[in-house]
Amino acid sequence: MDGDHETRSSGGDRGSSILLAKALDLATQEADVARWNRITVLAAGMSESEVDALDIALRGWPDAIRAAPKNWGVPLPPLTATPFCPPALRIARRLDILHQPLSADDIRTLVTCKYVERLASVNLFDNGLTCEAIEILVCSVNLKNMTELSIGGGNVSDDGVQILAATRSLRPLSSLALECNKLSNRSLQYLSASQNLASIATLSLPDNQVGDRGLIALATSRHLGRLTVLNVSYNDIGADGLAALCDSKPLGVLRTLNLALNHCRDEGVWAIAASKHLNGLEELNLSDNKIGPEGVRAIATSRSFEHLSSLALAYNDLGVEGARVLASASPLTGLRSLNMAGTMIGREGAMALVTSAYMSNLKELNLRDTGIDDEGAQMIAASGLLGRLDTLDLTHNPITEDGLDAIRAATDGHAIRIDVGTV
Repeated sequence: MDGDHETRSSGGDRGSSILLAKALDLATQEADVARWNRITVLAAGMSESEVDALDIALRGWPDAIRAAPKNWGVPLPPLTATPFCPPALRIARRLDILHQPLSADDIRTLVTCKYVERLASVNLFDNGLTCEAIEILVCSVNLKNMTELSIGGGNVSDDGVQILAATRSLRPLSSLALECNKLSNRSLQYLSASQNLASIATLSLPDNQVGDRGLIALATSRHLGRLTVLNVSYNDIGADGLAALCDSKPLGVLRTLNLALNHCRDEGVWAIAASKHLNGLEELNLSDNKIGPEGVRAIATSRSFEHLSSLALAYNDLGVEGARVLASASPLTGLRSLNMAGTMIGREGAMALVTSAYMSNLKELNLRDTGIDDEGAQMIAASGLLGRLDTLDLTHNPITEDGLDAIRAATDGHAIRIDVGTV
């Protein structure tokens, strides 16, 4: 840091060109947060042309790393400053402002900063946004390259979603997240009727108050035919909404579906299994849906699930029987991630899974809080599965050091992450 200060204080083009050379050298190395933070410090002392050159050199870096800091300091640096330009924003592709109040004037000042043109992703959470602030944000011509928008934490109401849906400048959006906003079915109706959101591939609406009518509107929309990722977890969706989803031909392109913490029950799983359109799913989350062994039987016997690489059934009432049924699931030979946390399958259920010929491609297995004891841990150790797994979660099980020693010994030098802990 002191070296950079000395370089800047040497003055002139020579000083800033040295900063650029240092930043360009970092940009050719592997992308990580530490290097990114260093680059933003260097960028603060560069000329406009040098910032442009650095931006080009960073185009291979993931947008998730090229982020302006989530914590801007308390209080927030005054957005009314002229010009408003935090150093990281000069070359950022992602902007995160979390848990800090933003007025309509703050948003107006933010979007008039010329560097927001570089942003591909904007994430605002718990900022107390008004409808006026949202309209200023989404109507800004400077955010023309934004393809991902996340507004959550009570920032947007149904009326705010109506504004989003009516905004033509959002047509390039490929991802929209509206988490934890207490949105009702009205919001889904606005989104589903909007031609401006026809490019959306990822729609994330967890922790809202969406029910069957909202999902029915989504399933019957004529404008969401590109949707490949849908997250409606922690809502109030039941049989009617799920039936509409299963009957939706436009949503047949879905590859990731998160229905955790709803009311699917066994009947809902059978509906998915029987769907003519949801047979290309690659990731499915049905955690905490009051599903029992009969629901698992739908998964085990239907070819609709043969493309799954990730399945989450956590905190359902599966027990040993459910685990045994799942272990017999010939359609799941491509499964690489399985989450069975809180299903109380015990040692017998765990043994059925880890010795199943259909689970041989697993790389991630979550058996957290499933009632596995030392004997179960020893069975897992003897199964041969540990030599193939990348991660194994055994936290919150009554396993002592004896069981853990058996697990560790069975890895035989294989690089595996094992999460352990007692109840």
